Amino acid sequence: MDGSDGISAPGGRSEPITCLDSVDAAAIERTLASGDFLWLNLRDGEEISALAARAGKLLGLHELTIEDLEHFGQRAKIEEYDEYVYIVAYGAAPSDDPDRLVEVHIVYSPNFLFTVARDESPELHALHARSAGSRHPGQQLLHAVLDILVDSFAPLLDDIDQQIEEIEEKIFERKLREREVDIHNVRRQLVQVVRITHRQSETYTRLRETLRRLPDHHPEQAPYFRDVQDHLIRVADSADSLRDRVQGLFEIYLAALDNRQNIIMKQFTVIAGIFLPLTVVVGFFGQNFRWMVDNVASSGSFVLLGLVLPAVIVAVLLLVIWRRGFFED
Repeated sequence: MDGSDGISAPGGRSEPITCLDSVDAAAIERTLASGDFLWLNLRDGEEISALAARAGKLLGLHELTIEDLEHFGQRAKIEEYDEYVYIVAYGAAPSDDPDRLVEVHIVYSPNFLFTVARDESPELHALHARSAGSRHPGQQLLHAVLDILVDSFAPLLDDIDQQIEEIEEKIFERKLREREVDIHNVRRQLVQVVRITHRQSETYTRLRETLRRLPDHHPEQAPYFRDVQDHLIRVADSADSLRDRVQGLFEIYLAALDNRQNIIMKQFTVIAGIFLPLTVVVGFFGQNFRWMVDNVASSGSFVLLGLVLPAVIVAVLLLVIWRRGFFED
Protein backbone atom coordinates (compact mmCIF):
# COMPACT_ATOMS: atom_id res chain seq x y z
CA MET A 1 0.00 0.00 0.00
CA ASP A 2 1.49 3.38 -0.92
CA GLY A 3 1.37 6.62 1.00
CA SER A 4 -2.03 7.53 -0.46
CA ASP A 5 -3.54 4.53 1.29
CA GLY A 6 -2.68 5.91 4.72
CA ILE A 7 -0.04 3.26 5.52
CA SER A 8 3.69 3.72 5.19
CA ALA A 9 5.78 0.97 6.66
CA PRO A 10 9.21 -0.63 6.53
CA GLY A 11 9.18 -3.98 4.84
CA GLY A 12 6.08 -5.91 3.86
CA ARG A 13 4.38 -9.26 4.13
CA SER A 14 3.87 -12.10 1.72
CA GLU A 15 0.27 -12.74 2.74
CA PRO A 16 -2.39 -10.28 1.47
CA ILE A 17 -4.82 -8.56 3.80
CA THR A 18 -8.36 -9.93 3.63
CA CYS A 19 -10.97 -7.35 4.63
CA LEU A 20 -14.40 -8.42 5.84
CA ASP A 21 -17.28 -6.27 7.09
CA SER A 22 -19.64 -9.03 8.24
CA VAL A 23 -19.43 -12.01 10.57
CA ASP A 24 -19.02 -14.77 8.00
CA ALA A 25 -17.81 -17.78 9.98
CA ALA A 26 -16.66 -19.72 6.90
CA ALA A 27 -14.75 -16.77 5.47
CA ILE A 28 -13.09 -16.00 8.82
CA GLU A 29 -11.98 -19.59 9.36
CA ARG A 30 -10.79 -19.93 5.76
CA THR A 31 -8.76 -16.71 5.92
CA LEU A 32 -7.06 -17.57 9.21
CA ALA A 33 -6.33 -21.13 8.02
CA SER A 34 -4.76 -19.87 4.78
CA GLY A 35 -2.32 -17.62 6.63
CA ASP A 36 -3.73 -14.40 5.16
CA PHE A 37 -4.01 -11.45 7.50
CA LEU A 38 -7.65 -10.72 8.37
CA TRP A 39 -9.18 -7.33 9.07
CA LEU A 40 -12.75 -7.69 10.30
CA ASN A 41 -14.43 -4.31 10.60
CA LEU A 42 -17.97 -4.21 11.99
CA ARG A 43 -19.81 -0.99 11.31
CA ASP A 44 -22.62 0.73 13.16
CA GLY A 45 -25.85 -1.19 13.49
CA GLU A 46 -28.58 -2.17 15.92
CA GLU A 47 -27.10 -5.65 16.52
CA ILE A 48 -23.49 -4.53 16.69
CA SER A 49 -22.95 -5.86 20.23
CA ALA A 50 -24.28 -9.32 19.43
CA LEU A 51 -22.25 -9.47 16.20
CA ALA A 52 -19.10 -8.38 18.03
CA ALA A 53 -19.57 -11.12 20.63
CA ARG A 54 -20.12 -13.72 17.93
CA ALA A 55 -17.01 -12.61 16.04
CA GLY A 56 -15.00 -12.64 19.26
CA LYS A 57 -15.86 -16.29 19.83
CA LEU A 58 -14.86 -17.18 16.25
CA LEU A 59 -11.53 -15.41 16.74
CA GLY A 60 -10.89 -17.21 20.03
CA LEU A 61 -10.88 -14.13 22.23
CA HIS A 62 -10.94 -14.24 26.01
CA GLU A 63 -14.40 -14.11 27.58
CA LEU A 64 -13.54 -10.81 29.31
CA THR A 65 -12.69 -9.26 25.94
CA ILE A 66 -15.94 -10.55 24.47
CA GLU A 67 -17.83 -9.03 27.38
CA ASP A 68 -16.13 -5.67 26.79
CA LEU A 69 -16.88 -5.82 23.08
CA GLU A 70 -20.59 -5.94 23.87
CA HIS A 71 -20.58 -2.72 25.88
CA PHE A 72 -19.87 0.79 24.63
CA GLY A 73 -19.33 3.94 26.65
CA GLN A 74 -16.03 2.70 28.09
CA ARG A 75 -12.92 4.71 28.91
CA ALA A 76 -9.95 4.62 26.56
CA LYS A 77 -7.76 1.71 27.62
CA ILE A 78 -5.27 -0.96 26.57
CA GLU A 79 -5.44 -4.53 27.83
CA GLU A 80 -2.73 -7.08 27.12
CA TYR A 81 -3.43 -10.79 26.59
CA ASP A 82 -1.12 -13.64 25.66
CA GLU A 83 -1.86 -13.60 21.93
CA TYR A 84 -3.44 -10.21 21.28
CA VAL A 85 -3.96 -6.65 22.49
CA TYR A 86 -7.37 -5.11 23.20
CA ILE A 87 -7.68 -1.33 22.74
CA VAL A 88 -10.56 1.07 23.27
CA ALA A 89 -9.83 4.21 21.25
CA TYR A 90 -11.78 7.31 20.29
CA GLY A 91 -11.99 9.51 17.25
CA ALA A 92 -14.28 12.23 15.95
CA ALA A 93 -17.56 11.45 14.19
CA PRO A 94 -19.22 13.46 11.38
CA SER A 95 -21.05 16.71 12.16
CA ASP A 96 -24.48 15.04 12.17
CA ASP A 97 -23.51 12.88 15.15
CA PRO A 98 -24.96 14.18 18.45
CA ASP A 99 -21.74 14.08 20.53
CA ARG A 100 -19.27 14.10 17.59
CA LEU A 101 -17.34 11.18 19.08
CA VAL A 102 -16.85 7.64 17.86
CA GLU A 103 -15.75 4.81 20.15
CA VAL A 104 -13.77 2.07 18.42
CA HIS A 105 -12.95 -1.28 20.00
CA ILE A 106 -9.77 -2.76 18.51
CA VAL A 107 -8.37 -6.26 18.89
CA TYR A 108 -4.97 -6.82 17.33
CA SER A 109 -3.00 -10.05 16.99
CA PRO A 110 -0.28 -11.06 14.52
CA ASN A 111 -2.97 -12.87 12.49
CA PHE A 112 -5.90 -10.46 12.49
CA LEU A 113 -7.22 -6.99 13.25
CA PHE A 114 -10.75 -6.74 14.62
CA THR A 115 -12.42 -3.32 14.86
CA VAL A 116 -15.92 -2.50 16.12
CA ALA A 117 -17.55 0.94 15.99
CA ARG A 118 -21.13 1.66 16.93
CA ASP A 119 -21.01 5.20 15.55
CA GLU A 120 -20.15 6.18 12.00
CA SER A 121 -16.45 6.67 11.17
CA PRO A 122 -16.02 7.45 7.45
CA GLU A 123 -12.20 7.57 7.71
CA LEU A 124 -12.02 4.12 9.28
CA HIS A 125 -14.36 2.58 6.73
CA ALA A 126 -12.44 4.19 3.85
CA LEU A 127 -9.17 2.77 5.17
CA HIS A 128 -10.79 -0.65 5.50
CA ALA A 129 -11.91 -0.52 1.86
CA ARG A 130 -8.45 0.57 0.63
CA SER A 131 -6.62 -2.12 2.59
CA ALA A 132 -8.16 -5.13 0.83
CA GLY A 133 -5.51 -7.16 -0.98
CA SER A 134 -2.54 -5.09 0.21
CA ARG A 135 0.60 -6.64 1.68
CA HIS A 136 1.83 -4.75 4.73
CA PRO A 137 2.74 -5.63 8.32
CA GLY A 138 -0.23 -5.96 10.61
CA GLN A 139 1.15 -3.51 13.16
CA GLN A 140 1.40 -0.87 10.46
CA LEU A 141 -2.25 -1.45 9.70
CA LEU A 142 -2.97 -0.94 13.40
CA HIS A 143 -0.90 2.25 13.30
CA ALA A 144 -2.95 3.51 10.35
CA VAL A 145 -6.20 2.88 12.26
CA LEU A 146 -5.00 4.72 15.37
CA ASP A 147 -3.52 7.52 13.27
CA ILE A 148 -6.72 8.31 11.36
CA LEU A 149 -8.72 8.25 14.60
CA VAL A 150 -6.37 10.83 16.12
CA ASP A 151 -6.33 12.95 12.95
CA SER A 152 -10.13 12.92 12.84
CA PHE A 153 -10.16 15.25 15.86
CA ALA A 154 -8.78 18.12 13.74
CA PRO A 155 -12.06 18.92 11.90
CA LEU A 156 -13.96 18.69 15.19
CA LEU A 157 -11.63 21.18 16.90
CA ASP A 158 -11.85 23.47 13.86
CA ASP A 159 -15.65 23.40 14.10
CA ILE A 160 -15.52 24.21 17.82
CA ASP A 161 -13.09 27.06 17.13
CA GLN A 162 -15.51 28.43 14.51
CA GLN A 163 -18.40 28.19 16.98
CA ILE A 164 -16.40 30.14 19.57
CA GLU A 165 -15.66 32.89 17.04
CA GLU A 166 -19.33 33.13 16.04
CA ILE A 167 -20.47 33.36 19.67
CA GLU A 168 -17.80 35.98 20.39
CA GLU A 169 -18.93 38.06 17.40
CA LYS A 170 -22.56 37.91 18.51
CA ILE A 171 -21.60 39.00 22.02
CA PHE A 172 -19.71 42.02 20.69
CA GLU A 173 -22.76 42.82 18.56
CA ARG A 174 -24.81 42.69 21.80
CA LYS A 175 -26.90 39.77 20.63
CA LEU A 176 -26.90 38.22 24.09
CA ARG A 177 -30.10 36.20 23.92
CA GLU A 178 -29.38 32.43 24.23
CA ARG A 179 -25.61 33.01 24.18
CA GLU A 180 -25.29 31.35 27.58
CA VAL A 181 -26.82 28.17 26.15
CA ASP A 182 -24.41 28.27 23.19
CA ILE A 183 -21.41 28.68 25.48
CA HIS A 184 -22.62 25.83 27.70
CA ASN A 185 -23.00 23.48 24.70
CA VAL A 186 -19.52 24.27 23.40
CA ARG A 187 -17.98 23.88 26.84
CA ARG A 188 -19.72 20.54 27.40
CA GLN A 189 -18.44 19.24 24.06
CA LEU A 190 -14.92 20.42 24.83
CA VAL A 191 -14.94 18.80 28.27
CA GLN A 192 -15.67 15.45 26.62
CA VAL A 193 -12.88 15.90 24.08
CA VAL A 194 -10.38 16.99 26.74
CA ARG A 195 -11.25 14.08 29.03
CA ILE A 196 -11.04 11.51 26.25
CA THR A 197 -7.83 12.79 24.63
CA HIS A 198 -5.96 13.06 27.93
CA ARG A 199 -7.09 9.61 29.01
CA GLN A 200 -6.21 8.15 25.63
CA SER A 201 -2.80 9.84 25.66
CA GLU A 202 -2.05 8.25 29.04
CA THR A 203 -2.98 4.78 27.81
CA TYR A 204 -0.84 5.11 24.67
CA THR A 205 2.28 5.34 26.83
CA ARG A 206 1.91 1.56 27.30
CA LEU A 207 1.14 0.81 23.66
CA ARG A 208 4.68 0.46 22.28
CA GLU A 209 5.81 -1.76 25.13
CA THR A 210 2.69 -3.90 24.80
CA LEU A 211 3.12 -4.39 21.04
CA ARG A 212 6.82 -5.14 21.51
CA ARG A 213 5.86 -8.40 23.27
CA LEU A 214 3.99 -9.71 20.23
CA PRO A 215 5.93 -12.02 17.88
CA ASP A 216 5.37 -9.88 14.77
CA HIS A 217 6.97 -6.76 16.27
CA HIS A 218 9.70 -5.04 14.26
CA PRO A 219 11.98 -2.41 15.87
CA GLU A 220 11.44 -0.01 12.97
CA GLN A 221 7.70 0.12 13.75
CA ALA A 222 8.08 1.71 17.21
CA PRO A 223 8.54 5.34 15.98
CA TYR A 224 5.19 5.19 14.20
CA PHE A 225 3.28 4.55 17.42
CA ARG A 226 5.34 7.20 19.23
CA ASP A 227 4.26 9.60 16.48
CA VAL A 228 0.59 8.72 17.08
CA GLN A 229 0.99 9.56 20.76
CA ASP A 230 2.69 12.87 19.88
CA HIS A 231 -0.22 13.78 17.60
CA LEU A 232 -2.68 12.91 20.34
CA ILE A 233 -0.80 15.10 22.84
CA ARG A 234 -1.06 18.02 20.41
CA VAL A 235 -4.78 17.38 20.04
CA ALA A 236 -5.18 17.39 23.82
CA ASP A 237 -3.20 20.65 24.08
CA SER A 238 -5.37 22.24 21.39
CA ALA A 239 -8.51 21.15 23.23
CA ASP A 240 -7.13 22.65 26.46
CA SER A 241 -6.49 25.95 24.66
CA LEU A 242 -10.03 26.00 23.30
CA ARG A 243 -11.40 25.30 26.76
CA ASP A 244 -9.48 28.30 28.09
CA ARG A 245 -10.94 30.40 25.28
CA VAL A 246 -14.44 29.30 26.22
CA GLN A 247 -13.79 30.30 29.82
CA GLY A 248 -12.63 33.72 28.65
CA LEU A 249 -15.64 33.94 26.36
CA PHE A 250 -17.97 33.30 29.29
CA GLU A 251 -16.31 36.11 31.23
CA ILE A 252 -16.80 38.43 28.25
CA TYR A 253 -20.45 37.39 28.13
CA LEU A 254 -20.91 38.19 31.84
CA ALA A 255 -19.22 41.56 31.35
CA ALA A 256 -21.55 42.30 28.43
CA LEU A 257 -24.55 41.41 30.60
CA ASP A 258 -23.34 43.74 33.35
CA ASN A 259 -22.76 46.50 30.82
CA ARG A 260 -26.25 46.10 29.39
CA GLN A 261 -27.72 46.15 32.90
CA ASN A 262 -25.80 49.34 33.65
CA ILE A 263 -27.15 50.92 30.46
CA ILE A 264 -30.71 49.99 31.41
CA MET A 265 -30.27 51.40 34.90
CA LYS A 266 -28.82 54.58 33.43
CA GLN A 267 -31.80 54.92 31.12
CA PHE A 268 -34.20 54.55 34.03
CA THR A 269 -32.16 57.11 35.94
CA VAL A 270 -32.46 59.60 33.06
CA ILE A 271 -36.21 59.08 32.85
CA ALA A 272 -36.59 59.51 36.62
CA GLY A 273 -34.39 62.59 36.50
CA ILE A 274 -36.63 64.17 33.85
CA PHE A 275 -39.90 63.51 35.64
CA LEU A 276 -38.73 64.38 39.16
CA PRO A 277 -38.68 68.21 38.70
CA LEU A 278 -41.89 68.01 36.66
CA THR A 279 -43.50 66.19 39.57
CA VAL A 280 -42.37 68.97 41.91
CA VAL A 281 -43.80 71.66 39.61
CA VAL A 282 -47.10 69.82 39.19
CA GLY A 283 -47.33 69.21 42.92
CA PHE A 284 -46.67 72.86 43.72
CA PHE A 285 -49.20 74.31 41.32
CA GLY A 286 -51.71 71.68 42.26
CA GLN A 287 -52.08 73.16 45.74
CA ASN A 288 -55.27 75.10 46.43
CA PHE A 289 -53.73 78.33 47.76
CA ARG A 290 -56.02 81.38 47.41
CA TRP A 291 -53.28 83.39 45.66
CA MET A 292 -52.99 80.76 42.97
CA VAL A 293 -56.73 80.51 42.57
CA ASP A 294 -57.07 84.30 42.26
CA ASN A 295 -54.01 85.03 40.08
CA VAL A 296 -53.36 81.92 37.96
CA ALA A 297 -56.55 82.13 36.00
CA SER A 298 -55.76 83.63 32.57
CA SER A 299 -54.85 81.71 29.42
CA GLY A 300 -51.46 83.40 29.36
CA SER A 301 -50.68 82.12 32.85
CA PHE A 302 -51.75 78.65 31.79
CA VAL A 303 -49.44 78.70 28.76
CA LEU A 304 -46.54 80.15 30.73
CA LEU A 305 -46.79 77.99 33.83
CA GLY A 306 -48.46 74.92 32.37
CA LEU A 307 -46.57 74.55 29.08
CA VAL A 308 -43.55 76.81 28.81
CA LEU A 309 -42.15 76.23 32.30
CA PRO A 310 -42.22 72.36 32.05
CA ALA A 311 -40.77 72.53 28.53
CA VAL A 312 -37.92 74.75 29.73
CA ILE A 313 -37.23 72.39 32.63
CA VAL A 314 -37.16 69.35 30.33
CA ALA A 315 -34.88 71.14 27.86
CA VAL A 316 -32.43 72.17 30.59
CA LEU A 317 -32.38 68.63 32.01
CA LEU A 318 -31.80 67.09 28.60
CA LEU A 319 -28.96 69.53 27.98
CA VAL A 320 -27.34 68.65 31.30
CA ILE A 321 -27.79 64.92 30.64
CA TRP A 322 -26.31 65.25 27.17
CA ARG A 323 -23.33 67.29 28.42
CA ARG A 324 -22.56 64.64 31.02
CA GLY A 325 -22.58 61.92 28.36
CA PHE A 326 -25.50 59.92 29.73
CA PHE A 327 -26.77 59.28 26.20
CA GLU A 328 -23.54 57.45 25.30
CA ASP A 329 -23.22 53.69 25.81
